[in-house]
Amino acid sequence: MEYGKLGNTDIEELYVPHEIVGAIDKNPAQGVILLDENK
Repeated sequence: MEYGKLGNTDIEELYVPHEIVGAIDKNPAQGVILLDENK
């Protein structure tokens, strides 16, 4: 079950920046810009 714990951490990290993407609409961040380009 160690693998599941590691995967959960990765997902949580992605969730944080994902929520910021919405707020970035007004203030684009260098880190977010990379995610936007992926879209």
